[in-house]
Amino acid sequence: MSGTAISITTGSSEKPLMRMPGTFVWETLPETDDDGFPFFGALVNNEAVSLQTRLDMSCNIKGLTIKDKDGWRIMRRSMCFLLCMAAHTAIPNAKLRVVHSLGDGMFFTLREKDDSGSKSPLKKNLTALENAMRAIVKADMTIESAHSAYEEAVELFAESGQHDKVGLLRHINTPSVRIFKCGDYTDIDQGPIASRTGVLGMFTLVPHENGCMMQLPSQEDPEKIAEFKPHPELMRVHREHSKWGEDMELQSVGQLNEAVYKLQISDVIQMSEALHDKNFTVIAPARRRLPSALASISESTGCVRF
Repeated sequence: MSGTAISITTGSSEKPLMRMPGTFVWETLPETDDDGFPFFGALVNNEAVSLQTRLDMSCNIKGLTIKDKDGWRIMRRSMCFLLCMAAHTAIPNAKLRVVHSLGDGMFFTLREKDDSGSKSPLKKNLTALENAMRAIVKADMTIESAHSAYEEAVELFAESGQHDKVGLLRHINTPSVRIFKCGDYTDIDQGPIASRTGVLGMFTLVPHENGCMMQLPSQEDPEKIAEFKPHPELMRVHREHSKWGEDMELQSVGQLNEAVYKLQISDVIQMSEALHDKNFTVIAPARRRLPSALASISESTGCVRF
């Protein structure tokens, strides 16, 4: 490190800390807040960043725990990293896809590579996945942030079978790619995550429909894992959305970029509109029945008028 010292103000310091440029954020904060909750990231001049971020200017730093909105998001993103790392390590012949959030958890699917996707994940696979996650947490491994040359990143993800990430990188034009690395697992930096795995132990896996819920603590009650509450109608909408993606062969951002590159995006739009029109034909009859039903209510209660 070289250069003039920078001034760093934190909530725990009575006066600014003087540090050299290149200091890590984690070096300026304690491991936990006063209530014992670990810091997952920090606000540096009001920008949410990883604890692995290097500081290059004078700044104000506020540590983020699960009790903070940005801290909870960093925790959730970190849990997805842990989930994918465990699947890559323990079940290399299976494909894990984090589909969407649901309440205080994340819904994901886990399929054998030759599975059509219609079955629920095998119990033995979920057991192996959870055991791997617990082992990684217990090992308290460091999660490093780094830059990789573009060509090296593409080759790395191709060799490790992470083809969705290869597709994501295929149509960008940057000399380097920011990555997170933990042990032998590497992922693209898509936002701040925790600096070590030991703070990610609060979770449970709950089989649900054709996949599984990873339940996490809530921001309002961070000391316990949130109870899983099914949302059948919301899940139906998500299933329909996923089915549309399968029908249009668009299940990742990389595939969407590929469609744009091949000048096929107009076909995608037309197919999407056709699927929406199909839904409208189902909705329309129910919509036509609504005025007469409301009119009946109006006559009996006098509460509704047209």
